Amino acid sequence: MSDSTEHKHHSFGFFFGILIALMGLTILTYFTARPMETQFHISTGIMHTPIAVIIATVKAFLVVWFFMHLGEHGSTNKVFFLTSIFFVALMMAFIMADVMTRWESANPTYPVFKEMKGPW
Repeated sequence: MSDSTEHKHHSFGFFFGILIALMGLTILTYFTARPMETQFHISTGIMHTPIAVIIATVKAFLVVWFFMHLGEHGSTNKVFFLTSIFFVALMMAFIMADVMTRWESANPTYPVFKEMKGPW
């Protein structure tokens, strides 16, 4: 059996550029996650978690598409990849919907829990 598909060979510079992009996104994640009291901090407010998830998704896409050569594979592999992304997004949506629709007393920051003292 011979494989009729031709694999595209990328240059060292191409992969080095992807590596630089991954390192840049990692540094961006680091500075958005730093406490506000530090000197170098990117203030994102309440959006810091969604921004971190978006950056992580972009980094995962770059790794899977270029370093694992998903872009050169058939459509079946791409469908499986996109289906897994869909189910992860669906899971995150259900978790966020669950947390957003809880009663105030179910949240850990409810004042009753602050008054409780344990043996520690």
